[in-house]
Amino acid sequence: MDKPSDRQSAVRLLACIVAGGREPEPGKWDQDVVSILDGQARLQALDFWMRYPDYLANELLNAYEETGLKETFDTAKRIFDD
Repeated sequence: MDKPSDRQSAVRLLACIVAGGREPEPGKWDQDVVSILDGQARLQALDFWMRYPDYLANELLNAYEETGLKETFDTAKRIFDD
């Protein structure tokens, strides 16, 4: 497998920040701020799950066993099916 380019890595990290972050406070940040993600560990976890979705699906199945929420099971199933 080829090593991802810097551009691919940047897009992947931006997607993680947008998906896992919160909206910036109006008027506090420059208009170019897309999202705010507190914590490097959270970004690293999101990045890992994006690169290795089977681990994310496993975590979703663990959550399903604890909560019984069908949405988590359905999401895990879609990940495995894709």
